[in-house]
Amino acid sequence: ALLRDAPIVVLDGADADIAPTERDAVHRGLAALVVGRTALIHSREPDNILTTDRVLWIESGEIIEDGDPRELAEDPDSWLSAWIHTADETAR
Repeated sequence: ALLRDAPIVVLDGADADIAPTERDAVHRGLAALVVGRTALIHSREPDNILTTDRVLWIESGEIIEDGDPRELAEDPDSWLSAWIHTADETAR
């Protein structure tokens, strides 16, 4: 993406299975990569999702939730909020 100066970057699980000692460096690299670009990010890391501008929750090909991730995380009726709470409990 950097070499081609791609205006759109698709990251599908780019943050998956990263060793904890390497996580910060990878996140900084990904953050630098998407500056000035549209990035479509598929992630299972709540911290990464909460830093995005917008979340689209897609189930069975339909958008069922769309909005600011911080606002959705605060909404107890949100799919994102429920998922984050489940992810937090699983991490414990």
